Amino acid sequence: MKQISKLTTIIVVALLMISINETSAQNRRQGPPAAPDSTQIIEMVDNLAKELSLTDVQKEKIKELHLSQLEEMKTNRQNGENDRQKMREEMEESRKELQEKVMQILNDEQKEKYTELMEKRLNQRPQRSQRPQRQR
Repeated sequence: MKQISKLTTIIVVALLMISINETSAQNRRQGPPAAPDSTQIIEMVDNLAKELSLTDVQKEKIKELHLSQLEEMKTNRQNGENDRQKMREEMEESRKELQEKVMQILNDEQKEKYTELMEKRLNQRPQRSQRPQRQR
């Protein structure tokens, strides 16, 4: 009887552990990070304004650039082709264009700080080959 009770306990614990593992796997985020919403963009531009000592005019122009890019990304997703590689390339091109437009708004000192900031942020993000692979 004790052996059956022990066996039952072991089976219940094993099933519980499997269930917990499956639940946590389902809660893990899959795919690329979500695009920021307008609130996050405004917060990001506010932080950038502090770091670069932007004027109110510069801050407003940069905010409009980012919000415009957000709308463009939403439109592209809604019209969405299923070619992920093409979408990734378009997003990368859009990001580069945005950075070029931002650079045109900044003075020389701000450009230098902005370039350093962007390089630092880019280096902090794991590259695709360094990201943990999804387990199936």
